Amino acid sequence: MVKCTATHRNAARGGLSFGCSIQNHEALVTVTDTKRHLIDHVFKGGRFDDHGVDVAALPDVVAFRELVVETAKELWRRRNPRRQRLPKGFESAILIKFYEVKPSSAALPLYREYSEPPPPLVEVLDMHDEIDDAVDVIAEAVSELASGRELPSKFPLSVVSQLSTWGRTLGPSESIELQRKGNRIATLGKSVRDRTARLADPGVIPTERPFDVTGMVTMARIRNPRMAVALDNGRELEMPFNEADEEKITRALHERTSVHIRVTGTAEFDSAGMLHRPLTVDGVEIVPASPLTGSTSIKPPLWLMIEELMSDVSDDEMAKVPPANSRTIDRKLYGKKAKRPATKK
Repeated sequence: MVKCTATHRNAARGGLSFGCSIQNHEALVTVTDTKRHLIDHVFKGGRFDDHGVDVAALPDVVAFRELVVETAKELWRRRNPRRQRLPKGFESAILIKFYEVKPSSAALPLYREYSEPPPPLVEVLDMHDEIDDAVDVIAEAVSELASGRELPSKFPLSVVSQLSTWGRTLGPSESIELQRKGNRIATLGKSVRDRTARLADPGVIPTERPFDVTGMVTMARIRNPRMAVALDNGRELEMPFNEADEEKITRALHERTSVHIRVTGTAEFDSAGMLHRPLTVDGVEIVPASPLTGSTSIKPPLWLMIEELMSDVSDDEMAKVPPANSRTIDRKLYGKKAKRPATKK
């Protein structure tokens, strides 16, 4: 039998202790008072072979922090599409620190520091949030670019400029690794830095090649056929379509909460490999909205959502709705006394 209790050890500092009794043996497990390990930011090669960090390289640590914060903001907005503003103090509460330099060439273990009391026990046990997700998304983006592929759909395009500033102090033989528990999860080398610089350059020369995307249809125009497809990264692509695909596209538009489309064709790509502009559509395929593509921040209008919710309600059920409901709206919303309906004599 395991019995655990949790108490705030120092509410001002956010410390939390767990006391656990396991077969009459007491064990104390303490969540670190105000900090939690986030990622190891490791400088490699050149100036860092002696395990020291050149002061001139510290701007890259700052750039990484800014990249993480801006990515976290975009991830939060995707998950909260109806919220117009970030929570109060969202950015100022993000404290990322390092306390030492470890060998390997020069590793900076980065920690999250918390200045507020932790959330309730059920949430403390899983403190993973947008900051952790941002680090994972950045690592995946760097790995994809290093492999010659495009940025993953999870990576917000709005932070490409921040990505291009990370690693600017590095020399040709130097790199930055992101490590977790001693395992490398991404390497920001020269080839990746060159690609991110091109991604952030608006003056790149496009080239034509095939494309293949999946997303939600948000607009369809029948005359001079054209549609808009929202991708999971929040980007919306407008493209032409063939009349033969009209039925599929209109279905995907009306059933967009459950049905998406896969589109193949030819598009312009920039020199960094990013899709710039679809030119032709060769194939359209109806696909179910997966959890990933279904999380796009673009939602259908409220009236369509209400219409969809009410579509299964029968006329008999609607007839049961009391006719005087409109007279009680003030009382329901504001607590005001509702006027009684006039009675016929």
